[in-house]
Amino acid sequence: MSDAILGQIIVGATALVSGSVGLLAGFLTERWRAHSAREARSEARQDQRDEYQRQTLLESQEAISRFGSVVWTIHGNDIKGDQATGTWSRTRFAGATNEEFISALLRLQMLTARVQDDELRRLVTGYYNRGVLVTTAASKKEAGTRMDDWIERLGEVQDRLGSVLRDFV
Repeated sequence: MSDAILGQIIVGATALVSGSVGLLAGFLTERWRAHSAREARSEARQDQRDEYQRQTLLESQEAISRFGSVVWTIHGNDIKGDQATGTWSRTRFAGATNEEFISALLRLQMLTARVQDDELRRLVTGYYNRGVLVTTAASKKEAGTRMDDWIERLGEVQDRLGSVLRDFV
C-alpha cells in the first residue's frame, strides 16, 4: 500500500472518529441540558406546591381562630342566658352570629381539605366537630364537658399546625 493511500485512510478514519466523537458529545450535552431543564421545572413546581401549602396552613390558623371566636361567643351567650333565667336553654344564635358560625365552619372545612398532613387534617376535623357539639349541648354540665374537650383539641391542633408550618419556613 502506498503512503498516499495510507495517508488518505488515516485522514478518513480520523475524520470519521472525530465526527463520531463530536456527535456523541453533542448528544450527551443535549441530554444533560434537557435533564437539567426538567429538574429545574420540577423544583419550580415543588416550590409552588410548598408555597401553596404554606399559605393554606397560615389561612387555616386564621380560620381556626375565627371559628373558635364564634364558638366562644355562642357558648358565652348560652351562659348569660342561663345566668339570667336559671335554666340552660341553649340560646339559639340567629342573624349575624348564625351566618358567622356557618361561614367560619365552612371556611375551616374547605381549608382542612387542602392540608396535606393527614394527622393535622384529622385533628382539625375533630376540633371543628367538637366545636359544633359545644353549641348544641343540652345542659350546662354537658356544655362544660364539651368545652373542656374542645379546648384540649385546640391545643393539639395548634401544636401540630405549628410543627407542620415550621417545615415550610
